[in-house]
Amino acid sequence: LKQFGPSRGDAQTETSPRPGLKEILVDRPIHEVIADAVEALADDPEVFQRGPNLVRMIRNEKPPKGLKGTEGTPQIAPIPATRLIELLSRSARWVKERMNNDGEPILIATDPTGLHAGLVKDRCDWPGIRILERVTEAPCLRPDGTILQTPGYDPDTGLFFLPNPGVTFPEISEHPTIEDAQAAATTLLDLVVDFPFARPEGSEEKDSPHTYAWLASLLTILCRSAIDGPCPLFLFTANTAASGKTKLCDINALIATGRKMPRSDYTDNNEEMAKVLFSVALGGFPVVFLDNVESGGALGGSAIDKALTSTSLNGRILGASEMRDVPFYAVLFATGNNVRLQGDIHRRLVPCRLESPDEHPEEREHFAIEDLEAHVLSNRPALVAAGLTIVRAYVVAGQPKQKLIPMDFPAWARLIRNAIHWATGFDPCATRAEARDDDDSAHELARLIAEWPVVCAGEGKDALTTGEALKAVKRDPVTRTSRYEAMHEVLVGMSRNDDLPPSKTLGRRLGKHRGKVVGEGSDARTFARTIKDGMTRWFVQPIPPRQAPPPSGSSGLSGFAPGYPVTKTDFFSPKTTVGGGDEEGEKKSVFRGEWLGANPLNPLNPLPDPDSSIPAERVTDAPAEPETADAVLDDTADAVVDGSWVVTSAEPPCGGCWRMDCPWCTPTDDDTLEGGAR
Repeated sequence: LKQFGPSRGDAQTETSPRPGLKEILVDRPIHEVIADAVEALADDPEVFQRGPNLVRMIRNEKPPKGLKGTEGTPQIAPIPATRLIELLSRSARWVKERMNNDGEPILIATDPTGLHAGLVKDRCDWPGIRILERVTEAPCLRPDGTILQTPGYDPDTGLFFLPNPGVTFPEISEHPTIEDAQAAATTLLDLVVDFPFARPEGSEEKDSPHTYAWLASLLTILCRSAIDGPCPLFLFTANTAASGKTKLCDINALIATGRKMPRSDYTDNNEEMAKVLFSVALGGFPVVFLDNVESGGALGGSAIDKALTSTSLNGRILGASEMRDVPFYAVLFATGNNVRLQGDIHRRLVPCRLESPDEHPEEREHFAIEDLEAHVLSNRPALVAAGLTIVRAYVVAGQPKQKLIPMDFPAWARLIRNAIHWATGFDPCATRAEARDDDDSAHELARLIAEWPVVCAGEGKDALTTGEALKAVKRDPVTRTSRYEAMHEVLVGMSRNDDLPPSKTLGRRLGKHRGKVVGEGSDARTFARTIKDGMTRWFVQPIPPRQAPPPSGSSGLSGFAPGYPVTKTDFFSPKTTVGGGDEEGEKKSVFRGEWLGANPLNPLNPLPDPDSSIPAERVTDAPAEPETADAVLDDTADAVVDGSWVVTSAEPPCGGCWRMDCPWCTPTDDDTLEGGAR
């Protein structure tokens, strides 16, 4: 108290200066006081900012609601108002002006108040206070591809390297070679030789692609800070319990954090799942897995989809009345036996499947590494170095392009997927084709497309409303000889009460499937609709097979001819970057337009209506760098009508390769036009 000034009972004694601290006079306009308080807080080593919050790092002792196994984990936590008062007090000398007995002004010590703390906390703009993005307990890859190896705060990235007590990591080479990467991959893969990774039917490969899916999951945790975008979920499934799904997840976490992976029981309640995921985001946890999806149950839902397609989540913070966005960088895992997939989740995960040949896998003996978890902990520094060596070597080599089928999560694919393929020759996403087979939505669509024409034919109509279809199926007795038995089974699957769904439910489901193509070549089909007199009728539309383009240079065509004129609004997503590289997934070729006339040179490339008023001049604006969709179309459009492009023939950036994996030349699900035209 002597250092700070007078005691509370001695208001007439002048204070002694507190060395090294900023003095904050409270008898001023409040905005000036708060600005000085923020400036003082910037020197406090405990205080950081993250998103819209002032935060600190704590060693978590009590798991957030819905999470288990987080004890001891470094957690990013919002600073409570009461703690903020303490921090304000220790960061500055707070004084107020009073008159002494002689009528002279003096400064006496005072305390910051709850008002000061509240105004500082709600400011959401704290110049000088360090930004904390993530906390890591192991060396990690920075966004520029270099390795963060020095403990403490890294101001260039906002990362804080906080090693586990007593753990020392070796110096990791900043210039590894492909041979180093291959040796590192072998070191990591040797850890999991005893796990029964599934093999594709009839495959004679020594290594299973599921092994490399596991490797991708580990490298994703170690390199998450270098991935500028969302990451896929890693789904560990098995044919039976006790096959090793959870242990594989824990091995990843033991390497990356030194402790087992935090987990949460999976629920298909989207509201509850959203709360769990927001807790993960708020705490800055690097990884979490959704434990034990019910055997044969379905994985998916809006909460998980949002977490997998965004780098922030919105929720209510304890003590705050408003909703706030919080950064979300956790890598998600899920486990379950024979898990089914619903919605769009199959596009947003990398599956890793185990298939044990044993009836009771838990009774198995004789392993290459007897106590795997103890082995991992004792060799953890070397294993972390091995994982980072693979990706760092790929970066040093210039990140050579890998000829892989494009996918969602382009930033993740460019770094993790490509690095593994470059170092090992295996694509960790080769398992994703199997995920499509487990997609409930795809199965439902395939069966609807197969059975809808049966009902239409049975009713003597080309198309049916949902009400007409339900009435026909309900009228027809469901017996072994029923014409509509298969359709009845499909429709009951849409209902939650083992009965036919309401007409509106069926209509919404058909609307969701409209335009999606099932089958290939001459077997390709899609759902289409007609609307007349306010009634929507549905039918199954065959998709004409794509014809090969004419040879390059034939009759003025350059080898690339969209099926119909292209408009500015429909050709691309806004400002989509144009560029090469099979691994890039940002660009989409989405063609829509109207059939305006036959083109004798290419039936799939109709000409504009000759009677339309199309300006003769071409648009030749110089493209900006990097080249954008706008610039490409401006430079290649045959005409512009009402601000939209009309392109009857153009050469895309790929040169018109017509490869099936080319995002310029291959239609997407959105390419189907009204009436079935493509």
